Parts: sequence; structure tokens; C-alpha cells
Amino acid sequence: MNNDYETKEYELTLLLKEEAGLQNVQGILREAGLDIAHQTELKHIALAYPIKKETMAYMTTMRCVATPETDLKEMRKRLEVSPQCLRFLLIAHPIAPVVRLPRLHDATHAPHLHQTAVGASQEEQHKGEVVSNEELEKKLEEILQ
Repeated sequence: MNNDYETKEYELTLLLKEEAGLQNVQGILREAGLDIAHQTELKHIALAYPIKKETMAYMTTMRCVATPETDLKEMRKRLEVSPQCLRFLLIAHPIAPVVRLPRLHDATHAPHLHQTAVGASQEEQHKGEVVSNEELEKKLEEILQ
């Protein structure tokens, strides 16, 4: 009954007040029905701004697996009221990778630097020259041969 199609992966990132708060959070996750598949090392970090009057926190990220019966709303409520948990972020996986296609340049965009340097040097060479149609035709025949 428990196959890959019935489970869903989540990534939970936590900011904890103390190291001991990790066991409390793991207990909340297990009670909710989440299995912890992977966990990063607990790091002591300085916060960019105070959160609940704390300027330092312990941060970790966990990869969790949940079944359809898992009550995520209840787990979120329990994490929000936990005195050990300063902040958390729960996201569902898999996250599709972002594929960025190269942009096509059109006439409204500025040309590349290489193109402007080459174009400028050619313009300077032929500046002021007037070429007849016969000369252009001869030049084209040379190029095409």
C-alpha cells in the first residue's frame, strides 16, 4: 500500500532558538506522520534581523516523506506555537528545474560589443566611398565563386 505514488516529498527549513529544540521538532514531525529522509547539519547562524527578540539561531533543512493521510495543517500549527521554533518554511518537492532559453536579439536591442567593434571598423574604411552597381556585381561574382 505504501508505494512511491502515494507518498510526497517535502523540504522543511527551520530556525530554532536552541539546539535542544531539534528533538522537539522531530517529535512533532513524527506525530504528524512525516518520515525524515535526510537532514543537514545544524548550524549556528546570526540573523539579519531579530526574530522573537533572538539575534542568533540554529538552522537546519530536512527532506521529509509524507503519506496522503499526513495532517500538514496540524503540523504547521504545532510548529507555529512551539517556543523552540522561530521560523519554518515547508515546500513540496519535486521542484522542476528552471530552464532559461537564450534571448534573441532584435533591432530594438543594442548589438553585442563584438558586432559594434567590427561594424564600426568597416564603416570607417568605406566612409565616403561611392561604389557603382557594376563594381558591386563584380564583387558579388568573386564572393560567389
